Amino acid sequence: MKLLTIVIPSYNSEKWLGGCLDSLLIGLDDKLEVIIVNDGSKDKTSEIGHSYCDKYPFMQIIDKENGGHGSGINVGLSHATGLYFKVLDSDDQLDKEGLYELIEMIEKHQKENCLPDVYIADYISNYVESKTQHINSLKKYFKVHEIMDVENVKKFKLDDYMMLHCLFVKTELLKETKMNLLEKTFYEDNQYVYHTICHAKTYCHLEKPIYWYTLGREGQSIAPENLVKNYAHQLRVQNAVVRMLNYEEIYSRPKNQRKMIIHELGIIHSLTYFYIYLAPDKEKVTQYKAFWKSLKVDDKKLYKKLHNRSIYSVALMVPGFARKLLIKILYGPIKRMKGW
Repeated sequence: MKLLTIVIPSYNSEKWLGGCLDSLLIGLDDKLEVIIVNDGSKDKTSEIGHSYCDKYPFMQIIDKENGGHGSGINVGLSHATGLYFKVLDSDDQLDKEGLYELIEMIEKHQKENCLPDVYIADYISNYVESKTQHINSLKKYFKVHEIMDVENVKKFKLDDYMMLHCLFVKTELLKETKMNLLEKTFYEDNQYVYHTICHAKTYCHLEKPIYWYTLGREGQSIAPENLVKNYAHQLRVQNAVVRMLNYEEIYSRPKNQRKMIIHELGIIHSLTYFYIYLAPDKEKVTQYKAFWKSLKVDDKKLYKKLHNRSIYSVALMVPGFARKLLIKILYGPIKRMKGW
């Protein structure tokens, strides 16, 4: 069995896919399984992917009709045979030293028969225009290289949260819990992270960063103009996430895991609020209010927890006319702090 499956959802990625795949040519062919999912690209993505697969047997490519980033992950997961599962975007790369450390830790824990559900590693935001980097880390909440039960993980601060880039999840856990991401939807990485938090019981934080997250490329979904345009995608993600576990199911979890779940729901709620009020209009606000109204009917206890009784509910107390101004004031500091 391969130790790590790396799935690369790819759409019109001819400019970047080669560099992404080159970062995986580090002498770990017998440990890695690389699955390129060509999501109906109209450029030479498929051709490039096939050329690498012809040279390197540990790589394979799946050509499919366009279904979005989440669809690519779903298909990749269905074909994954590695012990752990990693999503790598086609315009990003993985660090050689970090990957070696991960593989060494997996082999060590495999021999000791104590594999964690999730490995976590720092990731690096790599800015194209300024040619600068920012390290994003959650080390302060974990003991590096120690397997920790979720109940021993320190409580996250308000502005810290897990990102898809930092997670390496047991493939079996994702399959057994039937993770199925939204298709033709941006920002479904929030759904992936939330699913992981809801089901993972043990974690191990690594020393070295692994993921190099590229920012500043034209057309990225996190560009401000696309956040405004694609607000409905984030609203769709939030709706899917809050329906995943009801209030009773969340509060049946151990105390600290429950806190992590509520914290992540708050983060997703805050992101949706941000996308709506970055450039609000009547239609957006109506859809946003409809979401809360629907949740209140379907799960009143969870509605009260998120809407009325969490720290994130403070934003909902801000008068509607002032919300856009609030977002504009906060956007700069948050962007710098989180390495967007």
